[in-house]
Amino acid sequence: MKNYAARLKRRNLIDGIFAAAALTAMVVFRITMKEAESFNMLQGFCTGFAVVLIIRIIRNAQCLHNEELLRKKYIASTDERTLAIEREVSTTTLRISMLVLGITTVITSFVSESTAYTLAAVLGIITLLQFILYAVYNRRM
Repeated sequence: MKNYAARLKRRNLIDGIFAAAALTAMVVFRITMKEAESFNMLQGFCTGFAVVLIIRIIRNAQCLHNEELLRKKYIASTDERTLAIEREVSTTTLRISMLVLGITTVITSFVSESTAYTLAAVLGIITLLQFILYAVYNRRM
């Protein structure tokens, strides 16, 4: 349980760093992109990202101060059924995302060749990563 508490503390530190970076980026965007239309999108993304991280930090801090909540969170994170469901969801999501990306690449090739090449490159990198990770995990297990 102490290892899990240490892991939560480390997560809080990393989340705090990323939240501060998102808020800093928002300020930098505000200064450098005074009237750009993309500023609103970037501001919304940075704000949302920081808010999600701050909520995670608060939840983890509550668990660190309450032994019962810490135990429940530990059990939930190490439950075999939950891990199997997450693994299955991740696999299905990846397959659907790759299918949609492939279809989008074909459709986009009729409109913009450079965009189609970019989407094809992204699809290729995802496929390459999947093969590499598959090989790595096959060696480990």
